Amino acid sequence: MTLSDNVNAGAGDVRLVSGANINQTAGAVTAANLGATAATGIALAQSGNDATTVALGTSGTGTISYRDTNGFTVGQVAAQTVGSASFGLTTGVVTKDRKS
Repeated sequence: MTLSDNVNAGAGDVRLVSGANINQTAGAVTAANLGATAATGIALAQSGNDATTVALGTSGTGTISYRDTNGFTVGQVAAQTVGSASFGLTTGVVTKDRKS
């Protein structure tokens, strides 16, 4: 998944799910809570990002990077299902190794 435009949820939540990488090449993410899960890496490092709470996780060995305009709390983003799309409860910042 590539983010190249603004994603603005205002005081709402943003949940991102990818079967590969999540890469932010431009734009900014604005949300009260930002959750992202990916099979490999997460790179949300544009300078305009602004989330109060973030929870980021990979199921593989990829790296995670996040940049925010004024600081953030590492916490928990609740699970949500919309239609056939699901975001599982995500807590903290976690990279897992499937090779074990």
